[in-house]
Amino acid sequence: DEDDDDDDDDDTPTTLELWYRRAQTMVERDLQSLSEAAAVDGQIDATSLDDDMAEMLQLYLDHQETWQEVCLVLEKKDQQQQQQPTESSSALVLNRPMALKLTENLGQLVLLGAYRMDTDKKKIDKRRPSLEKFMKAFGPECAVYIGGPDDQDQPAELIHGIADLPG
Repeated sequence: DEDDDDDDDDDTPTTLELWYRRAQTMVERDLQSLSEAAAVDGQIDATSLDDDMAEMLQLYLDHQETWQEVCLVLEKKDQQQQQQPTESSSALVLNRPMALKLTENLGQLVLLGAYRMDTDKKKIDKRRPSLEKFMKAFGPECAVYIGGPDDQDQPAELIHGIADLPG
């Protein structure tokens, strides 16, 4: 029946899905090759790589610089070049990740701010319980972003998904 043929088409991957799978396989393979090219200390000598692997290494390093950036898109341009439509945009980087887990010093900085990191033992002991609770809740897995230059000495803004936690 014609209906049966339509059901088969629903399971067929689209061209986009096929390209995505192929690209993912290529990236995984090339990153594996790069990791195998690393010396015992984990360093990769880029001069020993062929052109394709050197390009992959550069793309990977560029990705590390822009990973999880938060940007404000200022403008979007649609252009026509050589019979092909193209799009471009201008954006301003608002922040980028600083850490993916908290150390005690970073936790104190985030929770209390730069100028509240006292060396007075009585003040430290008084704040210890709240810092310990904060570290237990967010320390092992969180993302700490660096914002703009204003108010860097103040406690951080916390964004979380814990429903019954104030903030």
